[in-house]
Formats: sequence, C-alpha cells, structure tokens
Amino acid sequence: LPAGPDSKVKLESATAALYRPLVLLLGLSCAAEMQACRLVWPCQFNADFGQCARATEQSVLALSLARLERDRLPAIETPLLELDDQQVIELGAHMDVPWQLAWSCMLGCENPCLVCDACRRRQAAWNAAGMVEPTEQPLVTS
Repeated sequence: LPAGPDSKVKLESATAALYRPLVLLLGLSCAAEMQACRLVWPCQFNADFGQCARATEQSVLALSLARLERDRLPAIETPLLELDDQQVIELGAHMDVPWQLAWSCMLGCENPCLVCDACRRRQAAWNAAGMVEPTEQPLVTS
C-alpha cells in the first residue's frame, strides 16, 4: 500500500475509478438484455478534460469487453461529460429536472450533510448559476 498523508485519498480515488468500468459493464449487460438501443451514462467531471478522456476510454473499453460476449450492444452516450457543474444545473433547470429528488451528499443521510465535498460542490454550482438550491434544507457555503 502507498505510504504518506495522502495515500488513503489516492487509494480511495483509484479504487473508485476501478468501479466505473464495472458499473458500466453491468449497465451494458442490463441494457442489452432489455434490447435497448442506447445506454445513457450521466458521468460528469466539471470540465476536467483529463477525467473526461479517461471516462471516454473506459466506455470504449467496456464496449470492447462486452463485444467479446455479445454482438449487438447499445451505444453508450455521455451527454453531460464535458459540461461543468453550473452548465448541468442550468440545463436541468431548462428541462424542469426535479432537483429536490437528486442526491449529492456522500454520507447517505436522510438530509444533506452540508459539509462534504459533494454538498459543497452542488451548492457552488447553484450559486454560480445564480439560482436557489431547491432542497428543503438550504446548503451553506464556505
């Protein structure tokens, strides 16, 4: 295992990255069983183009691996991939997305914790879009 103060964070990040192709393969399998023509993968990395490139490579890899077992597979679409958080909020508002049903908190509590990175990132996106976060409990900014 890597040593040092950031080693746990790096290890958790690497482990999480390995789950993406697995989840994508499972999604492809389910979509293929349902005879779907496309699988929408709502991944988004806040305009981090390195992460976007890795996600694109992962989708190509997942399709290649899945084709070893099956000829006909749904296409993988990533409509949010290159959008930043503010653009996702604005697009969702334009499409009347019920944001109060969306969950960002990393702790999985009944209400957002308001302090984890995901809660802060979500609030920053709402602030940048000049809109009010529609959850019952408003998030605080740092």
